Amino acid sequence: MVAVFLHGVPETRDIWDAVRQRVPGKSAAPALPGFGAALPQGFTATKDEYADWLAEQVTAFGEPVDLVGHDWGALLTIRLATAYDVPLRSWVADVAACFDSRYRWHRRAVEWQTPDVGERVVAAWLAADAADPASIAGVLRAHGSPNDRAAEMAAQLNDTTMRSILSLYRSAAPTLHHDWGAAISGPTSAPGLVVTPTADPFIDPDLSRDVADLLGARIAVLPGLHHAWMNEDPATAVDTLTAFWQNVTPVHPDR
Repeated sequence: MVAVFLHGVPETRDIWDAVRQRVPGKSAAPALPGFGAALPQGFTATKDEYADWLAEQVTAFGEPVDLVGHDWGALLTIRLATAYDVPLRSWVADVAACFDSRYRWHRRAVEWQTPDVGERVVAAWLAADAADPASIAGVLRAHGSPNDRAAEMAAQLNDTTMRSILSLYRSAAPTLHHDWGAAISGPTSAPGLVVTPTADPFIDPDLSRDVADLLGARIAVLPGLHHAWMNEDPATAVDTLTAFWQNVTPVHPDR
């Protein structure tokens, strides 16, 4: 078994370090192109390019993986589970509400999607001192990451990252459901788990539950935890993941 952890935006793969140190077995945490990693030649950072990239990453392991995604990593995880033929033993995702037809992007996402406004927002991020609550590090701290982890991730994000954020969100306008919602039509072949931290301001628990029901996924409610639940309480995160994995029946035992 290989557990593959995927981070979100604006983050790096380091957001999973505390969990990976505790989970049993092999694990990997690929970096999204542009987020502490170079952009491949010709890569323009759209949602579909990121989904294709992730499909290649997962397939390269040569065995079914347990894919765990957070934030945009979660959205890409659900996309793979619903629209790609890739070797998944299981999948775990938060922010599933984004796939519901009733979901509307949060305020910051709308700013990123707006020409000129988005450019000003990310420029201000890059210019802000790390101690400023309005800086990238400050945003990561507000989401639940400890100070040192927030600073480490923020230090890896640069102008390429900011351009990638704008391109990614603009490729997902007006809503994620507009382009990808049709694939959310029934249970996934690989068992799934939707994680719902109750203090996450970016999700609607009811919409997440509805999406989980459509996908035939289980639900794990994390009381009192925020957006960066894996950093805020890694022990609970690991307990949640391992309890799910222990009850997964392989879908493709011959692979």
